[in-house]
Amino acid sequence: MAASRPSVLFLTHPELGQANVHLATLYELLLTRQYDLHLASFHDRNLDKSLKFIVDFANEKAPESPAEDVTRHVVCGVSMQIVHPDPRTQAHSPRFKKFRKHFAPTFETLLNHQSAEAYADSVQNLVEIIKDVRPAVTVVDSLFWQGIDAVRLAKQPYIVLWPNFLKECIGGMCPKARTAWKLPVSGTGYAYPVPLRRKAANILVFISFISAIRTSPKRKQMDERRKAMGLKGPHPILDLAGAPQITPCLPEIDYPCSFDANLVTNCGPIIFPSSIKHDDPLLVWIKRAPTVLINLGTHCNFYDAHAVEMLKGIRTVIDKLPGVQVLWKWKEVGQSAGLVEKHLGAAANDRVKIVRWLENSPMDLLNTGDIVCNVHHGGANSFYEAIWAGVPHVILPKWFDNYDMASRAEWLGVGVWASRRTAPDENAEELAAGILAVLEDTPRAAEIKSNCLKYKTVAQLSGGRKQAADKIGEYARAYEAQRSNETLQTA
Repeated sequence: MAASRPSVLFLTHPELGQANVHLATLYELLLTRQYDLHLASFHDRNLDKSLKFIVDFANEKAPESPAEDVTRHVVCGVSMQIVHPDPRTQAHSPRFKKFRKHFAPTFETLLNHQSAEAYADSVQNLVEIIKDVRPAVTVVDSLFWQGIDAVRLAKQPYIVLWPNFLKECIGGMCPKARTAWKLPVSGTGYAYPVPLRRKAANILVFISFISAIRTSPKRKQMDERRKAMGLKGPHPILDLAGAPQITPCLPEIDYPCSFDANLVTNCGPIIFPSSIKHDDPLLVWIKRAPTVLINLGTHCNFYDAHAVEMLKGIRTVIDKLPGVQVLWKWKEVGQSAGLVEKHLGAAANDRVKIVRWLENSPMDLLNTGDIVCNVHHGGANSFYEAIWAGVPHVILPKWFDNYDMASRAEWLGVGVWASRRTAPDENAEELAAGILAVLEDTPRAAEIKSNCLKYKTVAQLSGGRKQAADKIGEYARAYEAQRSNETLQTA
């Protein structure tokens, strides 16, 4: 009789900004044919579509083997995206006085989007899933507090998988108190090292963030409910210690941070595999000319005022760079055809393509070699994808770690923060200036392109999603062996 395979359970928020590293790692684990794989999250069609893609693609890669699958478990409750369908309402300025006021409502309504009772229901549901699956190890999204509490309540071995950088892994949303004077707090956009004139503000923002969490009425309600469930210790946002951590970061592309190499594994970018089909109509269009890709993530809405600034900026770019074309993913484009005609005219049919959704993954587009500039919001996945492909960044940050990415891009010399004066809003002049800064024939643009190629080499020499999968497999086998030994000893 064949030996049973270890089970690995992934717990994640369904929003792809958090889930993509889990999906990419699941793809590599599927290729091994060595594990029974499970994914638990709130209901979400985009997550289900992406999961189906990676399962089908993994099976295509090994047609001679029996088909593998990932068992999907739907967690009771609703996702952040359902509770907050308009992320623009969560956007904030990095300016000191405005940003400090944003901490409390963000923690109250976004990071903890459920009531105390709904949160407890989700945790209990996850505990039931864990007991049913009996995983050798559980892999938990770093922001999925319900999952963190569930594995602790079930006394289940677990690993925390981050989509972010090492700085966030070590300090959560903020650096540790002892380094708050040196490392910029997420959301400030301060440069590294923090300039002398910003040090006091950086420390004050750090204190304000911790204070907002500790004095939060909602956190107190949740902690009372957590205590009634048998959970000890603070809310997971204040305590992610005690488990191995896996990040898609590399020390070469992050601020200098000290970390315990026995607990933290930095794999390099954990990104989707490329599935380029060269006859794809969009890829054929991209091949016509060097292309600027504008993709501000699934959560960025463009209302008319924002869209006008984007369109005017695009117009400036195509007027000044006649050999360049633009591809923009804009969800609301169907409602704003008049604006496109007004600001772009005939160019909209020739040198600018606007699509509601990218059927191809961004990595497919970046891997063509025809994308010469990646305009994004500073999401971790977008940042790592551009680093991997060696494509210059133009960043329009909206909230929290987006501002870190914008500052980090300039610190590494791989891109431009193109909304420094107007963030979180867009501005036509700043957008155009940012794109031109990385594309025009100037010493600065040449240096940015050179740095992009340097870090591309570093990223592509890393283990990436395969190293993440190997590390999880290593833990799964070790915990499974430990459980088998304990069973034998008690028999």
